[in-house]
Amino acid sequence: MEVAASVATFFDKNPGEHTYSYSPPVSSPVTTSVVDQPAAIEEKPLCPQGLFPWEKNPSCCVPNPNFIGDGACDPDAPYNTEECGYDGGDCCKGTCDSGSIFGCTTKKESQFGDYGPFGFYCVDPSQEDSIVRNVCADVEKDRIGDGMCNPEYNTAGCNYDGGDCCEESCDTIHSFYQCGLGAGSFDCRDPAFVKEVETIKQTSKPSPMPTDKSVSVETTVVVTSTPAPTK
Repeated sequence: MEVAASVATFFDKNPGEHTYSYSPPVSSPVTTSVVDQPAAIEEKPLCPQGLFPWEKNPSCCVPNPNFIGDGACDPDAPYNTEECGYDGGDCCKGTCDSGSIFGCTTKKESQFGDYGPFGFYCVDPSQEDSIVRNVCADVEKDRIGDGMCNPEYNTAGCNYDGGDCCEESCDTIHSFYQCGLGAGSFDCRDPAFVKEVETIKQTSKPSPMPTDKSVSVETTVVVTSTPAPTK
């Protein structure tokens, strides 16, 4: 049996006979200190599965953050909410960024027209053209403010179809369709413009022609007598 010289000592007793003994080195007792490691903190995802945070507000979780602030209104939640800046401002004319991809002015005939229609379902209470969400809820939201008057949305709660139904309020710059097109054409019911229209109509009426009853004509009949001829 081979034993390493560093760990074995041989003793000769008789020729040809070897015995060995092994004494392990004596070492001082080893103490091991255990340091408590902090428990790993499990980071919770910012958004539910399938949704992603908007870089400007991690509390805004949407399917595609690139849609926010692209110049085309995504009228439904979670995009058009306060947390998401009302789709990054896209859904109100006063906050929409004209330098964005769609530029807030996409027309049906433009290169991006196939992605439409686009409207302005503005529910930002700070904006003057905002609508009442809970009143104007059961609607095709992308039809509000698209330039085409929809009679069923021509109500105060829907801001008179986002202004589409009055010629004076239909926005030719931002509208997707040409103002005045469609079956409804212009059916102005907004009090801010109805009075103005009625005033114009009243002042543009021609003056009435006088009737026989309003005109008195004096006729003088002169009767002359002619003497009878003599024979």
